[in-house]
Amino acid sequence: MTDFSVTRDIDAPVPDVWDIVSRPQLALYWYPSALERRVVTPGPIGRGTVIRHSDRILGRVLEQAHEIVEFVPGSRYRGRTIGGPFSYEYGLYLTAVGSRTRVTVTASASSGFAGFFGWFTDAVVTGAARRQLETALRTLQLGIENE
Repeated sequence: MTDFSVTRDIDAPVPDVWDIVSRPQLALYWYPSALERRVVTPGPIGRGTVIRHSDRILGRVLEQAHEIVEFVPGSRYRGRTIGGPFSYEYGLYLTAVGSRTRVTVTASASSGFAGFFGWFTDAVVTGAARRQLETALRTLQLGIENE
């Protein structure tokens, strides 16, 4: 497993940022690899919600289901994969910094391979994921600040 985080400050209050990042379908507008986000469990989003993700990563379409394991409205959520070729956990945290919002995304990722090939694959997957997250947060920031 490889752990990393990406942080970005956005010139908007926490509720405005939360309104966007807490709605999976809006990821298509700010997350560069997102092709589809579909909530597959009934009811409001919260702990136990399952979301079907479809993304283009490293030139391939990757489909995985994610389960929300922690959900604190207006503040944070954490999730994990529950199927698909890669295993990872992630968290999204919002913190007020004056009138701005600090967005931090954490991730723990693993390709599932062992030995040198696993180490190499983990490094490639982690590098791609970090770049995707940096681009996503930059796109989110530009979208909100230029609204």
